[in-house]
Amino acid sequence: MNKLWIIGDNDYFNDTYKHNGELKKFEGFCTDIWFDNAKKYMAENQKNNKPFFCYLSTNAAHTPYFVEKKYSDPYENNENIPNAAFYGLISNVDENIGKLVEYLKEIDLMDNTILIFSTDNGTSAGAKIEKGGDRLDGFIGKGYNAGMRGVLKRVCMKVDTAYLYSFTGKMVELLPEKILTNLRHITISHQLWWIYVV
Repeated sequence: MNKLWIIGDNDYFNDTYKHNGELKKFEGFCTDIWFDNAKKYMAENQKNNKPFFCYLSTNAAHTPYFVEKKYSDPYENNENIPNAAFYGLISNVDENIGKLVEYLKEIDLMDNTILIFSTDNGTSAGAKIEKGGDRLDGFIGKGYNAGMRGVLKRVCMKVDTAYLYSFTGKMVELLPEKILTNLRHITISHQLWWIYVV
């Protein structure tokens, strides 16, 4: 049975989401919930010695910018950081990725797992994103355009960095049939996403 997580209008904490077509109340921060449930799914397949595909799409770091203060506090009162909560959301995703990697090591799946990370080419909090702000304020040329261009300040050199165009449907078609028969945690969305294939 496929699992589909749908996020409605909420503040990301202790909310109700669709799980296998049924509304269910969850406790905690939504990004933590997504990662925890992905780990459960991976463990189920590891226990049954089944290859799997797990697509994990988070709503962080999209608006609205709601995050626990422990993640946003380090960025408060910094004139170079226009939106502490945005960076807090990124910190939360980063922490969850670290926990996931450690978990994959614990259950002996890390050496047999491909992790792919991509973004939806969204903004970085350095851009004027509220109230129809002008995105041509230097934002694009400063290395903040979601992987399109990078700036290495130490050597003062601009480099092109790779990015992956969001073509999830096409990628799924490329997977071996044995994986396609066991698709779970699939949601078509243009948000931060992970693909796990064992």
